[in-house]
Amino acid sequence: MTTLNLSFILNSAFKIPILNALSLLKITQPVEMTAFLKFFFPFILCVVCMEVYGQSPESIVIQMEGSSGAEYVKLANQASEAYYKKRKYSEAAEYAEDAWRISKNIGDKELLADSYINWGKAMLKKSGSSTSKKAYRRNAAKYFRDAVKNTSDDVKKLEALKLVKQYASNNLSTDERNQINASIARLEQKINPVSETASTATDQEKSTDVESEEEKVYAIDKINEYRRLGKKLKEKEAKLLEEHQAEINELEGKYEVELADKAAEIDTMSIEQAKKAALLAQEQLVNERLKNKVEKDSLELIAVSAELKEVEAINEMQEVEKEKLRIGMMGAISTAVLFLLILIISVRLNKKVKREKKKSDALLSNILPKHIIEALKGKTVNKDADIIAEKHSDVSVLFLDFKGFSAFAKEKRDQPKEVVQLLNTYFKRFDDIIVNKYGLEKIKTIGDAYMCAAGIHPNRGDRKKYKRKQAEKLVQAALEINRFIKNEAIIAQKKNRPYFEGRIGIHTGDVIAGVVGEKKYAYDIWGDTVNTASRVESNGVVNTVNISESTKALLGAKFSYSSSRSVHAKNIGQINIYNVSLA
Repeated sequence: MTTLNLSFILNSAFKIPILNALSLLKITQPVEMTAFLKFFFPFILCVVCMEVYGQSPESIVIQMEGSSGAEYVKLANQASEAYYKKRKYSEAAEYAEDAWRISKNIGDKELLADSYINWGKAMLKKSGSSTSKKAYRRNAAKYFRDAVKNTSDDVKKLEALKLVKQYASNNLSTDERNQINASIARLEQKINPVSETASTATDQEKSTDVESEEEKVYAIDKINEYRRLGKKLKEKEAKLLEEHQAEINELEGKYEVELADKAAEIDTMSIEQAKKAALLAQEQLVNERLKNKVEKDSLELIAVSAELKEVEAINEMQEVEKEKLRIGMMGAISTAVLFLLILIISVRLNKKVKREKKKSDALLSNILPKHIIEALKGKTVNKDADIIAEKHSDVSVLFLDFKGFSAFAKEKRDQPKEVVQLLNTYFKRFDDIIVNKYGLEKIKTIGDAYMCAAGIHPNRGDRKKYKRKQAEKLVQAALEINRFIKNEAIIAQKKNRPYFEGRIGIHTGDVIAGVVGEKKYAYDIWGDTVNTASRVESNGVVNTVNISESTKALLGAKFSYSSSRSVHAKNIGQINIYNVSLA
């Protein structure tokens, strides 16, 4: 579709105007023409991009009305992507689901893979409770895996694998993670091998630089350590020398005196006496040296022993400090654990209370509107002065009924589960559209009939504008429900299973609203507006949205309308009915 739009733009929107501009400016030479195109090319490119990418999701939805098959799936996927960009994730998920359902029936695997990827992305962004978000995440991971299985396109498969790795890694085994990483690497190498190689080389260079820097820091630390050790040894040697210097000086003086005395004796000795004296002196010198050596070694042992005792004392002090610290830490840890246990218990109790309150509020919100719930707080339902009753004007009421339901129920009277299951399929989808998507008020179901209303909440700001917006939402919801009914019929016919056709009628007027009952109380609305809406539905055309004159007047020109049909409504008279569609 993008290629056709681009070709049309270039051929019809630019070719003739550019040629006319060139002729008017008298630009005929190739050089001049090249300069002209270089100047205007960015403006042309901007216009082309605006045409190609500027489609709104609403315009895509309008194109879907007359499409089917593969074309419908492509448009549904485009609508999902457009809503995703606008951060409307519920709508994005809805159209991706429509695309998935049709593409699965027609058997197109590539379109099915696109649907899975769009559906998964939208599910990850949908709002909800923590439990709902976990379920959305699990479903999204499954959709991404299914996309990988169905596509043969490398780029699409790479995108799906990366999404699986990101959002399903906690549920994967080591072998599965390794296999996914290998597949991603192989596809990236296949799609863009040059950039991958360059990236690997850069990573290797960075790793080598880091290792070299670490080795340099380690070597410097070792050198500094050895320098500190050498300095400490020199200081120890100087200290020992200083402590024993006085003793060394005293011994040297003593030896000099004795040497002088011996020299005088030698002068008076004979040769034999001198020899004996020399031998004796030599023996005494050796003994003295041995004695000095022993004394020196003893001094060193005493010094070493003193150091050892000092180290032992320091170690004992450190052990005492460690024991004190350990006792303090144990006390602090015990206090912290006790506090943490109390905190965990209180948090869990608080969460449980909030969870139960949320459940009760959710159950109550399924029965009554929010403003009625607020009004009932602190009151007893329908006790004397606590009766809840209101009058509302310009309320738009929708009735929906299935054609041929009575005959179907009679035929399946022995298969009640099948009847209820089929009804539930339709009504669940209606609730999702009416309540969750458009924020309107579901009133009730009566047999196979479905009833809801818009503009029944308290006025917010400009009353007239609020009522018109509510009526527009109701008609948009009705068109969406009608499209769902027709799509379900197409799928059911292909699979040869039962389906329904529906009639939808909408009328706008005054209603009375209130809560009735005491045990199984319910919120309901009454008045001629309700009866007229029922008559518009019963006199309407099957598989269309039918509205009354008052609803058409409130809507204005936002929708397209068929010619009016005048019908006679029981107990009401002649009324004009219109078929409505998006403008």
